[in-house]
Amino acid sequence: LDGKVIAMDILPMDPIEGVHFLQGDFREQEVADQLTELLEGEKVDVVLSDMAPNLSGVAAADAARCLLLNELALDFAKENLKPNGFFVCKVFQGSGYSQYIEACKKTFKKVSVRKPEASRSSSAEVYVVAKNLK
Repeated sequence: LDGKVIAMDILPMDPIEGVHFLQGDFREQEVADQLTELLEGEKVDVVLSDMAPNLSGVAAADAARCLLLNELALDFAKENLKPNGFFVCKVFQGSGYSQYIEACKKTFKKVSVRKPEASRSSSAEVYVVAKNLK
């Protein structure tokens, strides 16, 4: 395959051959600009978001911070995915979850929710898998 893989995280990451790594916060303009530069004006095949905030233990605040990251990932996918591209996003079930799923359904032709076997059954963590932009 001839493609480009871009990884981004707030924390450092050991280098992986063939992977462009950006260290920084996705919400910061400087980091977003670096990502735009790496994309070189090209649309992407896959957007995979595993973002999650550090949890405070205050359910309402944690849900709001998770939702904000999910919405940012969806906005990025809308702007940067190829029409037949895939969007995968870690989501926590809770306040705003059903509205987020509806926003995904308005954006993509096919939307599924999956819970990986590796995820604890007590965890509210699920993944939205969406494809084919509308």
